[in-house]
Amino acid sequence: RTKHYDIVFLDHMMPEMDGIETLEKLKEEKLINDDTAIIALTANAVLGAKEKYLEAGFNDYLSKPIDTAKLEELLLRYLPPEKIREPLPEEEKPKPETTAPKKQDSESWISKLEGQTISKIYVTQGQTVNAGDALFEYDVTEARNNMQMTNLEIEGLNQQINALSGSASDPNVKIEIIQLQTEIQSKRMEIQGYQQQIDQSVVKTSFSGIVKSVSESGYDSQGMEAPIVSVMESGEYRIKCKINEQQIHLINVGDPVTVRSRVDETKTWTGKVTKIETEPASSNQNDMYYGGGGGDTASQYPFYVALDTTEDLMLGQHVIVEPGSGEGGSKEGLWVDQSLIVMDEDGTFYAWVGENGKLKKRIVEIGDIDDENFTFQVLSGLSMSDMVAWPDDTYQEGMKVMEMSSMSFSEDMEG
Repeated sequence: RTKHYDIVFLDHMMPEMDGIETLEKLKEEKLINDDTAIIALTANAVLGAKEKYLEAGFNDYLSKPIDTAKLEELLLRYLPPEKIREPLPEEEKPKPETTAPKKQDSESWISKLEGQTISKIYVTQGQTVNAGDALFEYDVTEARNNMQMTNLEIEGLNQQINALSGSASDPNVKIEIIQLQTEIQSKRMEIQGYQQQIDQSVVKTSFSGIVKSVSESGYDSQGMEAPIVSVMESGEYRIKCKINEQQIHLINVGDPVTVRSRVDETKTWTGKVTKIETEPASSNQNDMYYGGGGGDTASQYPFYVALDTTEDLMLGQHVIVEPGSGEGGSKEGLWVDQSLIVMDEDGTFYAWVGENGKLKKRIVEIGDIDDENFTFQVLSGLSMSDMVAWPDDTYQEGMKVMEMSSMSFSEDMEG
């Protein structure tokens, strides 16, 4: 009652009492101020989730894993203006290190990749590895120490509750006990996070192959971020793709597909879908193809295509994957997914396209319609090399864009 909080982030899934029940209790006991913004944290960001949390009394919600851009947007929206500091001028910003971190000893060095410490690398370049082999390990000493400290804090809180139990009939004491119990729940969630860090500290390969590269510092020779370990899978070549949740029903394991080069439209390859992931790809970035705006975005599901032949196909090349083997005649012109094209109020069609790092609304001319494959023939306005964004009502021309994937079911070639 004596403390004022501008924002409270409240996890939905908690032991004993979930986030919605906790919010109801906080409001019932008047333990939070009326102007405090309550943000729900949830890993279940499905369609309609926002409405559900708003109806329950939350001001907003934030999906997990946390998108830092979305988090910043919420902080700017709900914090009082006097608590928001303007960014430093460019010349006053701290200058980043220009040299790769030095190795501390034979088994420990700092990696700039995600700012984490690598305690050990188990492989060397050119080494053959099998599925399940350890590649490298993160240093989780801090997580272990934090977990031990948090357990001690919970023990202290429980002792306070036991000391107050004799006066639990007093309404003020009852409120204090509820506050202590809520704090314990929050610290238990912290412990779960530390335990997850520990459990996932050893990074393993999910397939057999050969270690292509090892970057002890997490940087390449040009100072760009690089993977700690890169493994090339042995055996057949395949393409790793992503498909959004609205389209995932269009593909099945065993379906034939045609692969087209984005550089040379005359080059094609054939293959079959070999695996479709049931969990969406995790990312700290927006899952849209392009985007700088807000709004709900569709989850992206990885799937894999094994190729019949890889002649003239380069490792890492961006391609377009289309349903069907291409037999029985190919359709002329450019065909794109219907969900990428929007009809304006005046009946014209347009698509959101990235041009020189900026978002642009481009008018397109539609020809034939393939309802079976949910595609439009584009007569003009788009080319095979264009990057197209999934439509969103919040888009405005001139927004900064970032390439996240290729148009249609396109992704990178991997070995």
